[in-house]
Amino acid sequence: IYYFENSSWHILDDKYEYKIGSTGNWQLGSNLNKDENRNENVLVYVRKKATSSELASNPTSVNFTKNIELNNVKINVAENAILGTKSTMEYSTNSTDGLDGNWKICNEGKTTLEFGQGMNIWVREKSKPLNKLKIAENIQKENKPTLEYVYYNIATGKISNQTNQNLEYRINNGAWQKIYGNTDIYEVKFDWGRFEFRKIATENTLASNPVLKVNIKAPLSAPTIEYDDVKNTVKSINGKTASEWNLFEYRINPINKESPWISGELLAGEDLNGDKLLEIRAKATWDTLASKIGQIHFTPNLPLEAVSLSIHTTPIELNGTTDGMQYRINDTDWKDCANGNTQLKRRDGSDLNDMLDVKKIEIRDKNQTSNIITIWP
Repeated sequence: IYYFENSSWHILDDKYEYKIGSTGNWQLGSNLNKDENRNENVLVYVRKKATSSELASNPTSVNFTKNIELNNVKINVAENAILGTKSTMEYSTNSTDGLDGNWKICNEGKTTLEFGQGMNIWVREKSKPLNKLKIAENIQKENKPTLEYVYYNIATGKISNQTNQNLEYRINNGAWQKIYGNTDIYEVKFDWGRFEFRKIATENTLASNPVLKVNIKAPLSAPTIEYDDVKNTVKSINGKTASEWNLFEYRINPINKESPWISGELLAGEDLNGDKLLEIRAKATWDTLASKIGQIHFTPNLPLEAVSLSIHTTPIELNGTTDGMQYRINDTDWKDCANGNTQLKRRDGSDLNDMLDVKKIEIRDKNQTSNIITIWP
C-alpha cells in the first residue's frame, strides 16, 4: 500500500497503521509487507497514526485478493504447451519485463504454443499484471545427434538405436517418428529419399537440427520376365533360372498393394494354370529398396483338344470351336473360327467340300498364338 505526500508516493511506513479485518489489531504500517495475511482475500484498514497533538485519522479500507500462484506454471516444448495455466492468466513471448509486449489469454489447464529458438516467455495474472513470472528464457535446440551406432535394415523394416539418445527419424521429408534410446522398431515403411534423424524436443529444449543418415536410392526397374503362357511357366527372371530366384519375390492375384510377398525359390512349384496375375520384384537388401514390380498375366488355355472335325458334312466343319480360335489349312493364312461350328473355307474363300488336297488342318488360340494343335491328319 502506498500513500501520497509532498507530491510523491511512499510505501506504507510507521506514520500509518493497519489492521486485517474489522476485528484485527492495529499494527505499525511497516509490518504490512511482512504480513503473510495480505496474500489472502482480506479487507485491510489503514489510518494515519495518532500523534501527541492529533488523533488517529478515520480508517480507509483496501480489499486485497489472493494472488494467483504462478510457480506451478511451466513450459513443455515437446508438447507445444504451457502447462498449469488458468483462464485468469495471460502470456507473452515478446515482453522484456513482464509488463510490456503483446499478451494473449491462457487456457484452463494447458495453453498450446509453438515454441521458437531464442524465445522468452512470461506469464502474469490478467487482473494484476504485477503478479508476473518469467517461465522460459532463451529457449535453445538440442545438439545434433551422432548416428554411428544407429542402424537400419530395409529388407527387414528395422531401425536399431543403440545409443542413449532419444531420437526421431523421417524418410523423404515425411512426418517425424520417435525411436527412443536403446530401442529397436520394426515394420518401418522405407522409401527413397533423405533418411534423417534428430534429437527429440524435451520439456525445455527444441528438437535438434536433422542429421542425414543416408540418401536411399530409388527402386530399380521391374525385372525382365520370360514366360510361356501356354505351358503356364516362368522361364527366367533377369536371365536367371530357377536356382537363382531366391533373389526375387512374387505374389499371385494380389488383393491390394499390402498383399504379402513369397520368396522366389518357391515360384517354380506354383500352379500358374488359369487366369492368374503374377507379380515379381527383386528383393530389398539391408540398404536398397525392392525393385519396381513386373507383372505378367497368365490366361486360361482354350480346350483345343476338344475340337472335332466333321468330314462327312458339306462344307466340312470344325465342331466345338469358339471365336477365340483360328484355323488354317495346309499352312496358309489363319482364319477366325465361329462359336459352335466353323465351316471351313479354301484359300480363295470357297467352301471346303472334300479332303482331296488337304494335307494338314491346324487350330490355335487367337491370343496364345503358340498354342497350336494339328487336327488333321
